[in-house]
Amino acid sequence: MEKKHILIVEDEGLIAKDLQSMLKRLGYHVPTTVGTGELAIQTAATNRPDLILMDINLRGQLDGVQAAEAINAQQDVPIVFLTANSDEPTMQRAKVTDPFGFMIKPFEERSIQAGIEMALYKHQTNRQTRAREQWLSVTLKSIADGVITTDHEGRVTFINRVAETLTGRTHSEALGRPYVELFPIIDATTRQTAPNLIDAALREGVARNHVNHSLLLGRDELARHIEYSVAPIRSDAGLITGCVIVFCDVTERRQLEAELRQSQKLEAIGKLAGSIAHDFNNAITAVMGYSSLIMSRLTPGDSLHDDASQILRAAEHSARLTRQLLAFSRKEVLHPVSLDLGVAVQEMHGLLRRLIRENITVSISAPKDLWLIKSDPGQIEQLVLNMAVNARDAMPAGGLLHLEAKNVTLTTEAAATIKGARAGEFVCLKIADTGTGMSPEIIQQIFEPFFTTKGLDKGTGLGLSTCEGIIRQAAGFIRVTSRVGMGTTFEVYFPRTAEAAAQEAVSIDAPTTNLSVGETILLVEDEEAVRMLSARILEDLGYVVLEAGNGFEALAALEKHGTSVDLIITDLVMPEMSGRELVENIRAANSCPCVLFISGYTDDEIIKDAVFGAEVAFLHKPFTPDVLAKKVRETLLDQSKLTGACLAGA
Repeated sequence: MEKKHILIVEDEGLIAKDLQSMLKRLGYHVPTTVGTGELAIQTAATNRPDLILMDINLRGQLDGVQAAEAINAQQDVPIVFLTANSDEPTMQRAKVTDPFGFMIKPFEERSIQAGIEMALYKHQTNRQTRAREQWLSVTLKSIADGVITTDHEGRVTFINRVAETLTGRTHSEALGRPYVELFPIIDATTRQTAPNLIDAALREGVARNHVNHSLLLGRDELARHIEYSVAPIRSDAGLITGCVIVFCDVTERRQLEAELRQSQKLEAIGKLAGSIAHDFNNAITAVMGYSSLIMSRLTPGDSLHDDASQILRAAEHSARLTRQLLAFSRKEVLHPVSLDLGVAVQEMHGLLRRLIRENITVSISAPKDLWLIKSDPGQIEQLVLNMAVNARDAMPAGGLLHLEAKNVTLTTEAAATIKGARAGEFVCLKIADTGTGMSPEIIQQIFEPFFTTKGLDKGTGLGLSTCEGIIRQAAGFIRVTSRVGMGTTFEVYFPRTAEAAAQEAVSIDAPTTNLSVGETILLVEDEEAVRMLSARILEDLGYVVLEAGNGFEALAALEKHGTSVDLIITDLVMPEMSGRELVENIRAANSCPCVLFISGYTDDEIIKDAVFGAEVAFLHKPFTPDVLAKKVRETLLDQSKLTGACLAGA
């Protein structure tokens, strides 16, 4: 076993020599002795002894206590004081250096060996304890969860870096404080103080877990969703000496869960809307069509004309509600084109002015060099109108509604500050009002389906959820900022498109008289009410109409009449043979008819696939007689183009 190296600091030469000889006999290595505090500091730094025997009263500028303080500041070495003066003031002054023992002169061999060995053992034990404490401290600081420990009275004894971040308190600020100052917990649902699990753990000695509905109120006034557990800390004797709190921030996870639930709501409502839309649109087509026919045969002012007008208005409202549900659930059939958002919004100024009360000022601004976006113009109009109505309702006493379109380039850092955003080039539509504003709790719910702050019968709760569906369907995203009493601002971001602006379609006025030039139309529709209505409308316009209730009847009619059929109007979704299958069968017979597809179905992808391409004519239900008449005339006038598209097979 290697001999322990001991440094003797003693200014009495004979005592130093005698002590050196005694320690050598006991098996210690004592290469030298020194007589002053200054030499003690230098020798300790050079020789790195395992233990120092230090006389308290030394000649020179430094006494033993001062020398010990200097040595302790440089290295970790146990120091045992030698003294012939054991008065209380000297002992108290020496204790400041945390000595490993005191030896009273004169020395006995047995007592000095015992003192040295105990000092060495105590030093080794202390070093091991410090190493364990350091390892534990580093471990706790490295844990990804927040960790707080307390004493038996609930005062903080330790807090790791994660807990510092979440509570907003540094380690030095936290030590000694009651845990309730660092760890105020409220119920996420009731916003009331949560049950005190920490006091229960200190009192009952039982570990507890809490994983639901807890919010930690940090120093930054942010409420964070957390999950936490509390366990008592026990001594070797089994006494409760404190507790440990382990907690983690689950705010992001809760947000993802909320988004998943919202997505599931969207999917459920989308399935519901999509499943009933076909049949519902057929029924609405019949109601709108027959009420329009009644109105066309009556004089305005006639009571029956007014009654029919109310029926038509109610049917149109039902059709709009269906479109809202479909837009909200992203199931609406779209006709996206490249457009200038600024121009589109400017053109709505008159409509907005009629919609908004006179005590509200409406302003619109957009640069001339605004980038183009790709979206359905009807959906853009619906988006702006819904938001304008919300803004109007938030300003009962009047105010300002400002709409502004601008080019925005988002960096990765900027996109990270907006929920659901990504970096890139966008056109931002800002819609700001000076209304009542919203609380953070309301903002979290405004896009939920059927959520409304308006009274009964004053809103469906679909306005903003429909807007969100429109924005997402256009691959965009939205940011909301609002403060109670300070107004609200919506910023809608649409991705920039490189496609050229769409050319305005040539208008074809809906015919009000017989514009047919002897054309024959084969009408294929399995819904009898829609088929009878459509046939009546077309016959009133002078067309020859052949009716078929399914694909097989249509093929038989074509075989009989041959090339005398100028146009086939067919529903897409029919039993036994779909509209697409019907046209494929006709093409197989080396015939390429002019086709107008109609459908109340809402799955945009299925419709695109079924009609062979964007160049084939399509009319969505519900429609009015004028709309049907216009679409038929438009399709017949463009017959050669449509025939070419059919031959190409998309």
